[in-house]
Amino acid sequence: MKFYKFTAAGNDFILIDSHFNDGTLKKMALRLCQRRLSIGADGLLAVKKIDKNLLAVRYFNSDSSEAFCGNGSRSAAMFAYLTGLIKNRIFY
Repeated sequence: MKFYKFTAAGNDFILIDSHFNDGTLKKMALRLCQRRLSIGADGLLAVKKIDKNLLAVRYFNSDSSEAFCGNGSRSAAMFAYLTGLIKNRIFY
């Protein structure tokens, strides 16, 4: 599995191009976010392209609870641009 790790304003995130189901994403968050035992991060961001410049972003805390994260959203936008999920530097 290919993943990226981003840091934004003191938070660190594992980012993946999402094609997994809910149960798998929650298990991944629990396993991958463990510090000293795995990659370690504050949370997991699953990013999926919906349309030309439209993304679906899901954030899971390290305890696998789903939430919203502003710093994570910034990281997801950069991830989408760097990995080619979106082509424009500005998107809505």
